[in-house]
Amino acid sequence: MTPTTRTPRRRRALLLAFPIAASLALAACSSSADGGGAATATTSTGANGVNPLTGTLGSVGPVVAVKIANTVEARPQSGLPQADQVWVTEIEGGHLRFVAVYSSAFPAKIGPVRSARETDLGLIPQFGKPGFTYAGADAPVQAEVTKAAGAGLIVDLGKDAVVDGTPIRATSFSTDPARKVPYNFYADGTALSGYARTAGVEPPANGGFAFGAPAPGATACTTLAATWSKTATGGARWDASSTSWVIRFDGADLIDRESGKPITTTDVVVLRMKDVASTIDRSVYAVPVMQSSGPDGGDAIVMRGGTCSTGHWSRPTLASPTTLTTADGKPLTLAPGRSWVFTVGVGPSLNDKTQRTATTS
Repeated sequence: MTPTTRTPRRRRALLLAFPIAASLALAACSSSADGGGAATATTSTGANGVNPLTGTLGSVGPVVAVKIANTVEARPQSGLPQADQVWVTEIEGGHLRFVAVYSSAFPAKIGPVRSARETDLGLIPQFGKPGFTYAGADAPVQAEVTKAAGAGLIVDLGKDAVVDGTPIRATSFSTDPARKVPYNFYADGTALSGYARTAGVEPPANGGFAFGAPAPGATACTTLAATWSKTATGGARWDASSTSWVIRFDGADLIDRESGKPITTTDVVVLRMKDVASTIDRSVYAVPVMQSSGPDGGDAIVMRGGTCSTGHWSRPTLASPTTLTTADGKPLTLAPGRSWVFTVGVGPSLNDKTQRTATTS
């Protein structure tokens, strides 16, 4: 049994760009047609053999972003440790979902895969026309996904996508009988990477983040505590024994389903965001639908090696990568490795008025 598309309801999106509808219109005017036939993207080693998403040496393939659930019912998830980057985003009801970005490794099981949000269309174009994998969408959001694909900002690799005349659902998705609907829908990363290559999805050209020695002025810290609503808290704790950050949500370590071990990462990034009204998904609810706006960006925190540094994030256009800078405008660098990016709104939650916070100690 596969998940069904839900009727429209309140959406609360945190987007990393200026209003989506205007951005898609501009992109449609400036992008060129892909041309007929199936293009093939080759595996690359990036500039100087470095993966721009992680700053590490090694080959990379096409970029594929997968929408993954993070409610209690969805845990433990599959495939998160292999993602080059994982972005934490807020949706309606004060809940959280992940956008896991893959290029250097494609696990056989990723999920549970969930439906698209307006959030995603503001986030994933920064990776350079990535494939986008999701489990359907409400009609207004699906229309924008289709528009974004037509504008050359993304390649649709959702459950109903067709690549080079072939529906991808049968070979790229499956249901897990051990999980309840809608948390039983999973993607096959190997199959997705193959379809991404056929569809012409390229390896990452610019990950946005800079990697190198720690920025001057870094201070010792061991924890991140973030609050989105009464129903969603998370963060990370420093584990000196593994020299990595352990990801946490709702008071517990996040566990990888396959290994049974806590999920760790080299870097943790926090991006604080302002809210503006949604441009595409207005509902009957009294509370307005929101999204984060650019291009001004906002406050940022980089956590690496048991230290924290503060700075600023910016992203001038929908297709621009997110960059991090110190107070004096120099790159706010990450340590080479995988990263988790926590997007946290500024001000009270639109769901329950809880003050949204992100503090380190």
